[in-house]
Amino acid sequence: MKKILLVTLLSWGSAWAGTFPLELIEQFDEARVVAFIDKAELENSPVWRPLDQPPPLTVAAALERLAAFVRQRGEDPAKLKVA
Repeated sequence: MKKILLVTLLSWGSAWAGTFPLELIEQFDEARVVAFIDKAELENSPVWRPLDQPPPLTVAAALERLAAFVRQRGEDPAKLKVA
């Protein structure tokens, strides 16, 4: 019985040992955007300084990446509503 308890406690502790993603919330007009991002991925991403350089991604490029993501999911990007 003690072994079962010990194994249970050890496995429960290791389950909580992982890292949880960061939750980022932004409000744009009437829309709220929520993103869950790995902390390591965020730390390794390039830094954008808006006062020193243009955005790293144009609106057209962002829309193309969104369309590619929608196609990858097997959906039609033409039916996507972007407001």
